[in-house]
Amino acid sequence: MSAGYGFFNVAFFKKDGTPDCGTAQKALAWADGNFGWVKELHPFALDGGNCWTNNDGKWTNGVDIKRTGVPDGLGWIKELGDAVGAEKILADEFQDFSESDSSACSTVTATYCCGSFGTGIFKVEDGVLTECLAAEGDVAIPREVTEIGEDALNGFRSLTGVTIPDGVTEIGSGAFCDCASLKSIVIPGSVEKLGSNAFEDCYRLSSVELRGGLKEIGVGAFDGCSSLESVSIPEGVTKIGGSAFLCCTSLESVTIPGSVTEIGGSAFEGCDSLAEIRFGGTKEQWKAVKKGDYWNEDVPATDVLVRKQ
Repeated sequence: MSAGYGFFNVAFFKKDGTPDCGTAQKALAWADGNFGWVKELHPFALDGGNCWTNNDGKWTNGVDIKRTGVPDGLGWIKELGDAVGAEKILADEFQDFSESDSSACSTVTATYCCGSFGTGIFKVEDGVLTECLAAEGDVAIPREVTEIGEDALNGFRSLTGVTIPDGVTEIGSGAFCDCASLKSIVIPGSVEKLGSNAFEDCYRLSSVELRGGLKEIGVGAFDGCSSLESVSIPEGVTKIGGSAFLCCTSLESVTIPGSVTEIGGSAFEGCDSLAEIRFGGTKEQWKAVKKGDYWNEDVPATDVLVRKQ
């Protein structure tokens, strides 16, 4: 988000998603007194769940902020949310909007979740979470997100938990890499692909739930997740990428579905606690699975338990 003329629609909600009119009213007054770059302030209403409209001065749960020279980045949303004790903010920016040429606008959406349950501020463009500017504690990815982009939350080491909504279809490369305090994750059934190194070096990650719908686990997806104890890969996954679970030294058991046709090189290398590998297909299917070099190097499980004969 860059400096220039334009406006924001900033809506306030409770943690459960209901409108928060009282906090919005506080925000209107606080912004007027503390943001010198504000040009005009107006209340607005959410009409039909999609269309932002003026409401003839009747108080609602949002504020129109016209501005000139707004600071780069989204830190001002966090400042505003903290100042008025907001639980959740949804901000739509119409960037470089020209009063004489409405076709010049482009929209960026930011969602800020704050309070004791965690803080997150996200930049969302056309359904893709492209950037995270703050993530601390347990946070929820905005419901409008359909893809978590490459490196979107990489390196947020104070992130302890994250809720990914149904509707997300892809988690990009390095999306949660080095989130060193992340303890558990549920991948919803809408996700079809985990990108390469998606959760690499999340070394406190002990619980992973992969739900049906997933088709591919990318290269190095859980590389270095040394606290991960067990994983059940759902039916429908066809490929486990190379180094996907490399050096998951606490991993004791893994279930591989019969749908898997390829396991990449070093996929489970260095999993020196892995005592049990189960396969959901037949012996013939297991023999047909393409296995990369060193896929099970230094793994104590010498046999794969096949469930079907």
